[in-house]
Amino acid sequence: MIDNYYMMVLCAIGLPGNALTIVTILAMESISPATILVAFLASCDIGALVSKLTLNRMINQHVYFGSVGCKLVNTLTLSFATIANWTLVLICLERFIAVRFPLQKVYLATKHRCTVAAFALSVIIAALASAFFVMPYDADDTGYECVTTRMSAEMMFLTQLLFYVVFPLAFIAVFTSGTVMTLCAYQRQRRAMFRKRGWPDTETRQTTGNFKSYLLFARHERREKTINVLVIFTGVLFIVIHIPPCIFFLGFADSYSSNDAKWYLLTIIHYLILDSSHVLNFFLFFLSARKFRSQLFRII
Repeated sequence: MIDNYYMMVLCAIGLPGNALTIVTILAMESISPATILVAFLASCDIGALVSKLTLNRMINQHVYFGSVGCKLVNTLTLSFATIANWTLVLICLERFIAVRFPLQKVYLATKHRCTVAAFALSVIIAALASAFFVMPYDADDTGYECVTTRMSAEMMFLTQLLFYVVFPLAFIAVFTSGTVMTLCAYQRQRRAMFRKRGWPDTETRQTTGNFKSYLLFARHERREKTINVLVIFTGVLFIVIHIPPCIFFLGFADSYSSNDAKWYLLTIIHYLILDSSHVLNFFLFFLSARKFRSQLFRII
């Protein structure tokens, strides 16, 4: 019963949420490389939700797949979902570079380079997914089910899990941890400097010629802080959501039996957890970023 309807619920929530994310970001006065990648992530989440809903309804409604349909639908589903996860890796990498190497970030993580990296990553993943499903995946004799041989099915599942979840999870954990540790070290250095030198008072700042530069720097720092908070929370959410399914599928999937209702229910729940990652980012942005909220309210 759960597997019949959960994708419809996720799409009803996630599609308008991701669409609002894209519209809100594009309506902002200044767009940074990180926000470009966030908008691209939202578009990939939309593609993943639509393709997964299509596959879910075709399976549950016993729609005829055929060889072409079997390859096409599964390739699109894997491509969009995997691109979304690896786009989050790019976002975390961009933030790590911005925090750890702020001077090099000016030429390493430009808008153009981030856009090119996102599209290049999409092409590579789509090509790998297409080749991966064209060879071992096909419809059965009736055309209503997609099947493989047992050996290729096990290899396919393991490859999907590693490429779709495990590898992105590892990179996101590394980059997010590096960003947090660098920010903590930077904060300690600032506190030590302020204790030693102190802040200049307001009158001094206003009577110097650097007051305008100070305001520009403060505005830039607030924007960077907002993006850092968004990316860190998004990375942590991805880690928390994806660790339990990884443990389940890698450690206990061999115990699964299609006749065992307990294992079947656990499998559906873990797929629900994985698919919910395409829905929750909008609510995370809304709750953690005041600028995002204010921009969204202006649009609405």
